[in-house]
Amino acid sequence: MKKLLLFLFAVGLFAACQNNVDRKDLSSSVVNAQDMDKTRAGQQKKVKAKAYYYPSLVAFEKGQSQKDLSLTALSKINEMEQKEYNYVVLYDAATSWAEIFNTGDYSQTGDEQFNELLASHNLLIVQQFEVDDMSEGLVLAPNAAVDSPVEVARELSLIQDVMMVQLKEVPVEDQMTASK
Repeated sequence: MKKLLLFLFAVGLFAACQNNVDRKDLSSSVVNAQDMDKTRAGQQKKVKAKAYYYPSLVAFEKGQSQKDLSLTALSKINEMEQKEYNYVVLYDAATSWAEIFNTGDYSQTGDEQFNELLASHNLLIVQQFEVDDMSEGLVLAPNAAVDSPVEVARELSLIQDVMMVQLKEVPVEDQMTASK
């Protein structure tokens, strides 16, 4: 009887140890997955909005230009009437005015001030995209000539939960592709 109890105890102990080994293997594979995520975090997530990668002429955060405008940027901005451009609006993903995008409706936002700016400057939301877990973006395109594109970018940057607005020149090759 004593041998039977010792045998059962040994089997139970062996099973418990084996279970701990399995858990250790599992936790080490989780750690490896986390290490891989950290490695991937070093590589930025690819944003699926081509306009996000266009060259920025000017960028605003809360109404302030990120840096002094260079002479090259100023000359390009002065030539905006002849060029095609977009606004890339980066905003907090948790903002309430963007919830309407979950329905698939991209004709307007959930913010009256934003909608008024879109209407008064004849801007259309042409794309909504995810930047990362904390931020998303919109690509806005003018439907007609805008009097002062730089001022419009500054006004858009003042909207609640907008982190940055970039005025981006559409490259000539993309303009030709879009017109085909």
